[in-house]
Amino acid sequence: MPGTSTASGTYEVQVYANGSWRAVSAFEDRMDAIQQAQELAENPRFLSVKVIKEQFDELRSLYVQKTVYRSSALREERPELKEKKAEETFKRIGERRRERVREREVRIEAKKAERREKWSGTRFALGMTLRLLLILGVGLGILYWILAQY
Repeated sequence: MPGTSTASGTYEVQVYANGSWRAVSAFEDRMDAIQQAQELAENPRFLSVKVIKEQFDELRSLYVQKTVYRSSALREERPELKEKKAEETFKRIGERRRERVREREVRIEAKKAERREKWSGTRFALGMTLRLLLILGVGLGILYWILAQY
């Protein structure tokens, strides 16, 4: 790279696990870094492993990073991890659906209990008795008024 210092730089080994990249070691020698990355790539906990070369660019006065090795693309997850992730997803979806059904059942039961309370024995009988007395009173009042007219 033009303008990049001729110093060799540092090789950092990074692993991808639990949704983020994490540096695990640094080497001065490229082959040592790649060898360790290949060993780590065999570990099923890591979806991917990469080696990044970091070198200081004197012309631009900044560090430049370049990936020199990568075990696999994240899109190509290991099949056993894909299956495990799918099972967990289906489990979460099932749990959420069961929870929504339970909440709905609780709301329905609460409404039923409310209706039962509204029409409970004593309250219902008292309400009906008062209505009957009101209708009877109005009827007798009208009858008295009609008889008083003649």
